[in-house]
Amino acid sequence: MMLLLLTSITTQASEEHSLTKKDVFELQEQLSHAGYAVKYFDGLLGRETQIAIKSYAKHHDIENEPEVVLGHIRRNQTSYIGKIESLKDEIKTLQSDIKAVQKKIDTDVEKPFFTPSRDIPSLIKSESKQSDVEIYKNIAFGLLLSILAGVVGIYFMFEKIKKELKEQIEKDLNNSLSDSMTDKITEAKTEVDRHVKKLSKKALREHHEDYGELTGRISFFLYGVKNTLATFKETIPAEDPIVDSLDNISGTIQKTHEVSNFAAMQTILKLPMSQIKSNDELLTSVTNGLYYLADDIANDSMVLRTETKAKKLIKRTINLFEKYVVEEMPKDEMWMDAMDNLCYSASVTCEFNDEKLKAYLTMMENYIQSDNKSNFESVEELLSVYPERVKQLMAN
Repeated sequence: MMLLLLTSITTQASEEHSLTKKDVFELQEQLSHAGYAVKYFDGLLGRETQIAIKSYAKHHDIENEPEVVLGHIRRNQTSYIGKIESLKDEIKTLQSDIKAVQKKIDTDVEKPFFTPSRDIPSLIKSESKQSDVEIYKNIAFGLLLSILAGVVGIYFMFEKIKKELKEQIEKDLNNSLSDSMTDKITEAKTEVDRHVKKLSKKALREHHEDYGELTGRISFFLYGVKNTLATFKETIPAEDPIVDSLDNISGTIQKTHEVSNFAAMQTILKLPMSQIKSNDELLTSVTNGLYYLADDIANDSMVLRTETKAKKLIKRTINLFEKYVVEEMPKDEMWMDAMDNLCYSASVTCEFNDEKLKAYLTMMENYIQSDNKSNFESVEELLSVYPERVKQLMAN
C-alpha cells in the first residue's frame, strides 16, 4: 500500500510538468552524465531527480523547472555537436576535391618510340596537349599542396577545438560535481546540526528536571530538620552544653537549606512552563520554595545580599505562576498549598496590594468551607504565621 501511495504521489508530481516520461528519462540520463547524481532512470520526477534539477539550475543560473533544465542541456549539446558536424562537412568537401585532382593527375598519354611521318601532325598536336597536361599537373600539384596544407591546418584546428571542447566539458563537469558535493555536504551538516541541537536541548531539559526534583526534595527535607532542631532546642535548658552544638548544626543546616532551595527554584524556572505544569513534584518544589524564602526573610535568617537575591526570585516566581495557580489549577489540596505559599511570600515582600491579597485569601476561605476533607477549619489557622498587617486586613 505504501509503495502504491509513493508511486501515485510521484506520478502526480510528474504530471504537473509538460515533459513526457521519455523526456524525463532523457533528463535523468543527461543530469547523471553531467555529474548530478540520479540513481534510477525511471522517467519519474522523484526526490533525487528534483535535487539534481535544483543543483543544475543553481549552477547555470536558470529557473528551477524540469522543462527549462532539459532545454538548457539540449541547447548546449546542439552547440557542441553543430561545431563538430560543420568541421566534418568541410573535411568531406576537401577530400572530394583531392580525389578529383588526383584523377586528372593519374591520366597519362602514351607515346610510341618511332613515330611515322603521317603521325607527325598528330604528334605535334599531341605534344601540345601533353604540354597542357604538364601545366595542368603543375597547377594540380600546387593546388594539391595548398589543399594538403589547408587540410593539415584544418586537422590541427579541429584537434584544438576538440581539446578545448573536452577541457570545457571536463571543467563544467568538475564544477557541477563540486557544486553538487558542496550542496550535499551543506545539507548533511545542517541536518546534523539540527538533530544535535534538538537532542542537546532535550538532554539539558531532562537534566534540569532531574536536578530540580532532587534539590527540591533536599530543600523540603532540610526545612523539616531545621524545624525539628528548633523545637528540640526549646525543650533543653539554656545552660545545657548541647545548646551550642545545636546552634552550630542549625547554622549549617540553615545555609545548606538556602543553597538547595535557591538551586531547586532557579533550575526549575529554566524549564518550559508546560513541563513544570505537568510535573506535580516540580510545581510543589517551586511553590514551597516561595514559602521557604519568605520565611527566612521574615525571621531575619539571611544576610542582606542573600535577602535581596531572595526577594528578586520571589517576585520572578510570582509573576510566572500567579495566573496559573489562581485561574487554571484544579481546586484541591495541592492548589490550597500553592495559594498559601503564593500569598505568604507576597505578603512578606509586599508584592500584592491589600485588595488582591484579601481576594485571594477569601478564595482560600471559600475552598476550606466547601471541602469537607480540608485540614483547616478556616483561613485564620493559616494566617497565624502571616505578618500582623495581613491579620488585621482579614479581621476587618
